[in-house]
Amino acid sequence: MEGKPVSRLFIRNLPKSVEEKELVKEFSKMGEITDCKVIRTERGKSRCIAYIGYKTVEEAEKAQKYFDNTFIQSRRIGVEFAIPIGEKQLDETWARRKKFAKIEKQQEKQIEKFNRDNKDQPKEKFDPAFQEFLAAHKPRQMRASWNDGFGFEEQYQDEKEQESEKDNAEEEENNEEEQKKEEEKPVSITTTRLYVKNIPYKSTAEEIKARFEEFGPVEDVSLPTSEVPGENRGFAFVKFADLESATKAYMTSVIFEGRHLQLAQSEPEPEKKKVDLIPDDDQTFQEKKQQRLKQYRPETMNPLIMDKNTIADAIADRIGVTKADVLNPESDNVMARLAIAESQLIEETKQLFIEHGIDVDALNEGFKSADKINYSKTVLIIKNLRWETTEEELRGIFASKGTLVRFVLAPTHSVAIVEFARGDDARKAFNSLNYRLLHDTPIYIQWAPDGCTTGTGVETDERKSCRPKVEIKTTTLIVKNLPFTVTKKSEIAEAFKHVGNIKAIRMTKKRNEQGHRGFCFIDFTTRQAAQAAFDAMQDVHLAGRHLIVQPAEEGKRETSVEMNVNPIEEDREPSK
Repeated sequence: MEGKPVSRLFIRNLPKSVEEKELVKEFSKMGEITDCKVIRTERGKSRCIAYIGYKTVEEAEKAQKYFDNTFIQSRRIGVEFAIPIGEKQLDETWARRKKFAKIEKQQEKQIEKFNRDNKDQPKEKFDPAFQEFLAAHKPRQMRASWNDGFGFEEQYQDEKEQESEKDNAEEEENNEEEQKKEEEKPVSITTTRLYVKNIPYKSTAEEIKARFEEFGPVEDVSLPTSEVPGENRGFAFVKFADLESATKAYMTSVIFEGRHLQLAQSEPEPEKKKVDLIPDDDQTFQEKKQQRLKQYRPETMNPLIMDKNTIADAIADRIGVTKADVLNPESDNVMARLAIAESQLIEETKQLFIEHGIDVDALNEGFKSADKINYSKTVLIIKNLRWETTEEELRGIFASKGTLVRFVLAPTHSVAIVEFARGDDARKAFNSLNYRLLHDTPIYIQWAPDGCTTGTGVETDERKSCRPKVEIKTTTLIVKNLPFTVTKKSEIAEAFKHVGNIKAIRMTKKRNEQGHRGFCFIDFTTRQAAQAAFDAMQDVHLAGRHLIVQPAEEGKRETSVEMNVNPIEEDREPSK
């Protein structure tokens, strides 16, 4: 029996001594293994079957063709595509097995009754008619061609087989109970938000969204990330656009990247409490003050609107006077001067954003229609910053949460635009840094409207004059100051993928093979791609460290290649 191609395989007729690690070692030759489970009885004994999950359906198909009807420890194994729970084909198989098990149980009872009735006549054991009767009523599993002799070996073998059949019967009952529980799910659900468990730790929110969009439109996927870079916590929340799509997904046995997902209804997202703008007379002064502060929620603040104190600080710093001199009440037209200064600073901020590839009009439109706009998964707007905030300080705070591909701080230091390479890192920064105190002031973080960034932006004239133009004459760059926590080439490729086509990544290893030496080489397909990567990646942070990107020298590069190592494809274990 073979099901339709899925990323999960079913293996039968395994040796009882085979463990999960042995199967992973053997089956990983065909691709990335996401799950491996040998099915055991309640007593912990192997049932000689197992399930193995692959990252993609293509890898599972290749493994099924390669391993089916091959041998493990002199036993021929069968490899088939796993059939999801609830499929009609699986229900028919269980019904057929249950029917045969019932017949065999009746035959065993007849044999036991016959033995009890004839226990005082042992000589009949050798009677040909008696042997013919036993052979006709013997269970299928005991009808082996080598099971013709007599003696202790035959008796021992029969006892082992009976014990194994008993274990299998117990396990079948347990599986039937699990299947009944699966079938006992309510036909209708009351929420469009589902809780999904058993997700592979390397999966991304985009991959999960693409899988569940097969059932209907998906509004949002919330995937909590773990402290390990590039990994999630094994569960997610999927929100559908309508109840029909959510019900369809809930009632389906979903196999995703080789794993059977477990779905449950989730509580709706907590609604944000509306702020009453009219203070209560019974409130204290502090309560009224806090209520006024809540009126300036991040979602109600345009990023180009500036605080008067920030404007005064910026003016005082530029003309070399104190803030008190700027706000001197004895001076004429203080408010008019502040308004003129604010207009000038806003224009400077707009120009800076445009030079760095940020669409200011898209930002403004997003705040005019906040309820109807789609938000970016990687771009954050940081607001309510103090003048004392420096670029290095703020960049370091956000770079500790993931790889940054864009960081722009306004001339007034009141607002910043931060773009991450991965959506998971951006969500982690949003959840952990929002309302964090910086210079005794809470910072406000909001998702930027989708489509507000265009390309990688251009450098300002000031930066161009400070940074000499370097012409790249090779297709290889060397990246220094690489964090030692970054151990996989895929993490480096993720940071550089938006600037050019990467051919290979080579990481130098220490002599003791424990980690890398703090730098790597990146090969690009063309010199133009290497030049673009060099120009765009001068201010990139990875895992909290500022990467130093330089062109590789040919002589040193050849020497380093002899010492090291691995092209980008070698993240996986090599095939044997």
